Amino acid sequence: MKAVVGVWLATIILALIVLLNPLQSFWTNGATLLGWILLSIQLTYNKSEKFYMFIKRVWFNFKNPDCIWDMNVVFKGEFDRKIFYEIEKSLNGNKEIKITQISNTRKLYRIGSISYEVFVNENNGELIMSVQKLQVSFRSSKRLIEQSIGKFLDNIRSIVKPIESEYGVTIEFSEFNPYYSLFLKRLKAEEIKDFSVVIKTDNNKVTVTNNVISLHSNDLWEMNSMSKKYLSLSPR
Repeated sequence: MKAVVGVWLATIILALIVLLNPLQSFWTNGATLLGWILLSIQLTYNKSEKFYMFIKRVWFNFKNPDCIWDMNVVFKGEFDRKIFYEIEKSLNGNKEIKITQISNTRKLYRIGSISYEVFVNENNGELIMSVQKLQVSFRSSKRLIEQSIGKFLDNIRSIVKPIESEYGVTIEFSEFNPYYSLFLKRLKAEEIKDFSVVIKTDNNKVTVTNNVISLHSNDLWEMNSMSKKYLSLSPR
């Protein structure tokens, strides 16, 4: 970072010279100043993680590319197929919901554009919920967590009262994964055959591969928090 500070300091000094002597210095130093500004921006982009993510955040919000979501939630307890009655009792007032029975232990709950497949593993006493291949825009992802999926899961959790919970979300970027670029921007893409980074903190885990980011947690609040941070390209 010392190099970045040094380059910006030189750029600022040159800018002051041009500003203080505009008629004398503009034609002689203007092109040089522009070159130093571009060099400073490029060096900061390469060296500063915060600046890099800021640029990516602006670009992703402007272009708004699609993301593909897969979600899997496991509630552990002593569940059997009777739990469907409790779930549907709580959803009775929701006029948007459509319920499709796949089998005695598997149902599909569709609310708006989101379909939740719910399966009861009676042998293990598990209630498993999943959302598969949900396509949403980048800007819609945060709203999806706060207003749709997050509220639905919180409601179900309060009804079934699990002993333990596991939450997993996989987000596939349709164009490129900004976190992949963050870790590997100093390497040449053609030199990379395979790539995977796993970040663990307490009971949370983040996995980054070429065009996918996966989030895992045992806590719904932590999962919501992580999802919003990573999807807003502000992981710290």
